[in-house]
Amino acid sequence: METLIDNKYNRIYLDPEYSIHYHITKKETMYMSEEEFKDMLFRWKQTIFDTRPKYSIVDNRDFNFFISPDLQVWTAENIANSAYEILEKFCFVMPEEFIANLSIAQLTDEVNQKNEEKKMHYFSDIAQAKNWVLTGS
Repeated sequence: METLIDNKYNRIYLDPEYSIHYHITKKETMYMSEEEFKDMLFRWKQTIFDTRPKYSIVDNRDFNFFISPDLQVWTAENIANSAYEILEKFCFVMPEEFIANLSIAQLTDEVNQKNEEKKMHYFSDIAQAKNWVLTGS
């Protein structure tokens, strides 16, 4: 595993053996501003472009930042869609009962509307997410 970023809001690392790019958000995301959120996503996108993995798993089980509808659209247009072009598969791991599920699920729908040939999924278990990116089931 190669750590690409590790700061108070997130950890990003690459598993070169399986070509999986992991992004793990931290509980401290509850304290970040919208600008810090955008910066975190720009850095995530840059690591995708720099490393060119096949797959991305975003672990948002500790994610605590509310993504407004306007920010969801901004994220789809400025971050996810361009990174999505590089990735074969992309998924989220998130808590089943966390309020952010709604905003991330809406973001997933936003991206899927623009990229119908590739689908993004979300899971509540990281092992399920890894299994899906590697096998499709």
